[in-house]
Amino acid sequence: MKDAQAQWESGRRDLAAQHPGLPALAGDAAGRVRAALESAIADGGTFAFVDHACATLAVAGDSLALRFVIEGLLRKQKASIERFRSDGLQPDDVCSDVEARLFDPEKPALAQYSGRGSLEGWLRVILTRAALDARRRSHPARDGGSSDDLPHLRAPIDDPELDTIRKRSGEEFRLAFYDAIAGLPDEQRAALRMHLFEELTLDETARALGVHRATVARWLAAAREQLFAATRRLLAERLSLGLAECESLSRFVLSGVDLSLARVLRE
Repeated sequence: MKDAQAQWESGRRDLAAQHPGLPALAGDAAGRVRAALESAIADGGTFAFVDHACATLAVAGDSLALRFVIEGLLRKQKASIERFRSDGLQPDDVCSDVEARLFDPEKPALAQYSGRGSLEGWLRVILTRAALDARRRSHPARDGGSSDDLPHLRAPIDDPELDTIRKRSGEEFRLAFYDAIAGLPDEQRAALRMHLFEELTLDETARALGVHRATVARWLAAAREQLFAATRRLLAERLSLGLAECESLSRFVLSGVDLSLARVLRE
C-alpha cells in the first residue's frame, strides 16, 4: 500500500519533530500503529498518526508518552466536567478514576483509541462519559431509563407488512444495526450517545466534545444517514431481501422500534 507507506514515513517524521524525546516506533508498538493506520486508510478515514503513536507508547510504559497523555491532555480536560460539581462530583476524582482505567495493567482502556480522531477529543469524551456514569450512579432517578424513555425514537407499529417482516427477521435486523453502530466514526458515535442516550442538548454535547454546535448537528445527521444505509446494506447481504422489504425494515433504524438504542450506545 503506497499510500500507507507514505503516511507511515510522514507520520514518523512528525512524531520525531513534535515529540523529540520519544523513542522511535519499533517492535510491537510499530506493528500496532501500522495496523491502525492501514485500517483507517481501508475505511477511507483520516488517521491521527502522532496521537495514536503517543497513546501506543504510553500503553507500552514509556514515561514521556505517559506524561504527555496524562498531564498534557487528560488533566487539561478537567474543565470540561466542572459542570458536574453541582451534582456532588469532584472533577479530580473523576480524572483519577479515568487515569486508572486508561492504564489498567490487565486491560488498558487507552489501547482502544483507534486514531480516527484526535486523542484530546477522545479523552474528553471518555472523561465526560465517566462523569455521566458517576452522576447516574449517584442520581439513578435522574439518569436511569431505557430507550423507551426517548419518545423521539419511537414510532407506532401500524404497518402489517412491516410488522410481518420485523417478526420474521427481527434478530438479524438487531445484529445488523449493532454492526452499523460499531461502524460509525468515533465522533459520530460519541455525539449520538450523548445526545440520545445521555439526553444532552446540542450545546452541551458540543461543549463536551470541544466542537461547535453546528459540527455536532452535522455529525448527528451524518450518523443517522450512515446507520440507515449500512443497516439496509447488511440486511440485503445477509437475508437476500428484496429492495421493498429492505426499505420497509430499514425504517426501524430511524424510528428505533424494537431496538435498544440506549443499550448499544452505552457500550
